[in-house]
Amino acid sequence: MIRTLLILLAVTATLAQNNPRTERNSSRILIWNLGAWSTCSASCGGRGIIQRPFTCAEFSTGRVLSDSQCIANGMSVPSTRRQCGFTDCPVQVISRPGPCSRTCGSGVRVPITRCVQHRSDGRVVNLTQLECDRYDSSAYNNLATCNNNRCPPEYVLGEWSACSKTCGDGVQSRTVSCRQMAYGRYRTSTVRSCRHHHGRTPTSKICTNEHLCPDNYIYKAEAWTPCKVTCQKDRKVNCFSRKDNAIVHRSYCQRLQKPDEVARCINSAIYVWRVGQWGSCSKTCGGGTRMREVNCVNAYNNAPAASCPLCLKPKDYAPCAQRPCPGSAGSLALCDKQFDAPFCPTIYAWDRCDLGPSCCDCQQQYSGQ
Repeated sequence: MIRTLLILLAVTATLAQNNPRTERNSSRILIWNLGAWSTCSASCGGRGIIQRPFTCAEFSTGRVLSDSQCIANGMSVPSTRRQCGFTDCPVQVISRPGPCSRTCGSGVRVPITRCVQHRSDGRVVNLTQLECDRYDSSAYNNLATCNNNRCPPEYVLGEWSACSKTCGDGVQSRTVSCRQMAYGRYRTSTVRSCRHHHGRTPTSKICTNEHLCPDNYIYKAEAWTPCKVTCQKDRKVNCFSRKDNAIVHRSYCQRLQKPDEVARCINSAIYVWRVGQWGSCSKTCGGGTRMREVNCVNAYNNAPAASCPLCLKPKDYAPCAQRPCPGSAGSLALCDKQFDAPFCPTIYAWDRCDLGPSCCDCQQQYSGQ
């Protein structure tokens, strides 16, 4: 018994020395009794807390004391709370009903969704809509219908037909029916119900194809402009209404033959170009020119005039004497080309005219021999 008591006193002394939650006063040893940690209050997102209980007690007897007694003995209060759950939480999809796609006749209510995720570091992140759709698309699989009330009736209008007349006034017609949307489907309704909501709508109208009546319109041409350098003249040609003599769009005259707006100049019956005789050539060989007089005159009295088209004026000069002069570098080449004999210069140089007399005649003609 005495031995057991001595061992207990030794252990008590060791704990008092090594445990910071144990303090010894003059008569007794006080300790903090610490309970087990609780389960984390949140499994993810870094938002969880774990806690544990504690009490102040007398070591020798285990009697529970007030916390103030341990604190009065200089014992620091032990940590009883810690954060936990340091992992990313699953994505949370938050959905609410969206507006109805139709105001009547049965629409669908597309949900408005957003996704958030609590990260391990405590941040709350809003995901993009594309990322959100990857996590949950079930909201789009079961769309709720809405606004199933009947819609007001509406007209269904057909295309206007062609005019009944191709010239003058005629009539165009179209089909007119009535329908009503209910529970997502159109149903045929009476025209009377559409009239009640929208009033009457015409099924025919007057049309006119007056522009296709050739007798009502005529082409009128203005005077020709003077001849241009390109030897062309032009004029304006407009479509006129016979009723008021006003210019109208050219489509009204589309069935009429339109006068020419552009024409080539020709000598008139009054003013003509008169040419004189060619003069002598300025050279006898080697390329010269010859001249002649070209004048604009009145065809009736030969008086000088200035109204002849310049584009029709005959040339007052021409080349002449184009053959090479004797002894020139081009004479032998011309002789060779004339007789198609490249050996002629050699025959002439060797004085062997008996081998090619035609070559010698050519050479003598251009060399003056």
